[in-house]
Amino acid sequence: MLTLHKLIYRLLGFDLHEITTGIYTTSKAVPGIAISSSRLILIDVRLFHQLTSEEVQAVIQHEIGHQQLRHHSVWIRAMLTGKATTELREQQELEADAYAKQMGLGDSLISFLERALPALKDKPDDLKQLERRIQALRESVYN
Repeated sequence: MLTLHKLIYRLLGFDLHEITTGIYTTSKAVPGIAISSSRLILIDVRLFHQLTSEEVQAVIQHEIGHQQLRHHSVWIRAMLTGKATTELREQQELEADAYAKQMGLGDSLISFLERALPALKDKPDDLKQLERRIQALRESVYN
């Protein structure tokens, strides 16, 4: 069934391939490796095929964390009020990481994030943020 969300993604050039209800792979570059809206989760197909099943579960649970924590709504309000900041984005990523960790996927999420580090070598700010996320996860998983 073609929902409004799917139609919008298709109009934006995303080729969606459903792998399970509400979760799709796409060959179009996806910001942040995976993205979620209020109804869909998109994962870059190239990355999807490189991950272990546990890492895929960790990515999906991280994105579900964004949905459950209503980050999409918070981000839209922040943009409309001029309060969308790097700090807010980073806080939301840490919260979604904690959600995946609560599902017992902390080790797999760390593994996935470490795998993503080389892709950010030309983006020093994003690389630093990802390194901080990995460190925070390590501390919460292993301490």
